[in-house]
Amino acid sequence: MAQKAKLSAAIQALDPDERDEFRHFLLNPAWNASTETLSLWDYLQSENHNWSAEGRKTFARTHLKSDEHRDVDLRLLGSELLRLLERYLIWRQIQHNTTLQRSILTEAYLEAGLSKHAGQVIRQTRKTLDQSNLQNADYYQADLDLYFKEVSFQQQNKRNDPTELQEYFDRTNLAFITQLLRQSCQLLTNSDVYNTQFNYGILPDLLQYVKNNEFLQVPVIELYYNFYQLITTQSQVYYNRLVEQLPQHIDAFSPAEIKDLYLAVNNYGIRKVNQGDKSFERIALNWYKVGLDIGVLIDKRRMSMITFNNIAALALKSKEVEWTKQFVEQYCEFLPSSERDNVVLFNLARIHYLEKTYLKATECLQKTHFKDSLLNLASKALLAKVYFESGEWNLLEYHLLATKAFAYRQKRLGYHKRSFLNFIRGVDALMTRNPDRQKIEKLLQSLSPTVEKDWLLEMAARA
Repeated sequence: MAQKAKLSAAIQALDPDERDEFRHFLLNPAWNASTETLSLWDYLQSENHNWSAEGRKTFARTHLKSDEHRDVDLRLLGSELLRLLERYLIWRQIQHNTTLQRSILTEAYLEAGLSKHAGQVIRQTRKTLDQSNLQNADYYQADLDLYFKEVSFQQQNKRNDPTELQEYFDRTNLAFITQLLRQSCQLLTNSDVYNTQFNYGILPDLLQYVKNNEFLQVPVIELYYNFYQLITTQSQVYYNRLVEQLPQHIDAFSPAEIKDLYLAVNNYGIRKVNQGDKSFERIALNWYKVGLDIGVLIDKRRMSMITFNNIAALALKSKEVEWTKQFVEQYCEFLPSSERDNVVLFNLARIHYLEKTYLKATECLQKTHFKDSLLNLASKALLAKVYFESGEWNLLEYHLLATKAFAYRQKRLGYHKRSFLNFIRGVDALMTRNPDRQKIEKLLQSLSPTVEKDWLLEMAARA
């Protein structure tokens, strides 16, 4: 990777607080950062910075007050800043990992011949680990590594105790099982994303071994076992188990692991809803509420538009209008700023539609202009429903023609395009004078896939 791209990517990955911390890091004499390096950092924080050949000349002229710096020296300065940034990232990672800190300190004491100091650190580490709420695969690996240090330290001049050898083997077994189950679940998740079949090696035999030897009493193993079974069997039995168990063991996993497990359960519920299982609408909504409570639906103060819209849609289907209003108001700040207004207006229109305040719904929808084609069509479908139910036949006819033309222009919608075009065909049929209800219902049933199919059938029943 070119220096320009690598340095820029590393800087962009830092949030504002981390950038401030890194500048203080550069000011620390221990890291021996030059004044030129600090000047380069400040330059790269400016809005119009540019680290191309021309940008380097601008930097030298404006920040170093010189036109005599060779380009190769400026590039070396960029390399030096990147090296210091990497040292900062290492330092920050160590600061956030007390187990790693103690491990490094133990090794340092042993290398210095300070065995008593090392022994004290080992005992402190064991006490901290035993008091930890964390019980994930990393915990069992840390427990194994620490036990090895404990035994090695205590038995430096003694013969091995058979009971300690058995204990070490048992801990090794537990660490191996938890790590392999976690990795296999990651493979399963990605096999769906990339449509790839992975080789799972000894996993089938391991799962049988786990089941037959009471390892399912260990929460991390039980959760990953149920996760694996849910993905491979799509059985609601394992879904129900995870829904019950996951909230009970949040503290036992890292935030990233909880998020992966939560999303796997969530995707199952959403898939059921999309398949038309109405009993899952309330279940999926309640699971989204759990996600909001435990904070897994917001990443770096951002929530995806799809998640936001799904939550609002399920809440409205469950007739939780007031809760939806509160949700939109409370969580809209986490939406991408470029689409925030559109998403808020779209969901306010959904609320107004449900309340049958059609004029307000129309006003909201006419102000939305989504960049995303699918959301754009969803907005147009809602507006068609508003026009239909409020009897605005001329507006509806024009709107359907415009929506059909828009849908045909979209190149990458796949089956979604056909679904919206079938919806338009269904609305056209409903607008027929003196409609034959049975004939229309038969047509609507034959249209597949179709968005808002339940609504079309409801309108046909009223005809």
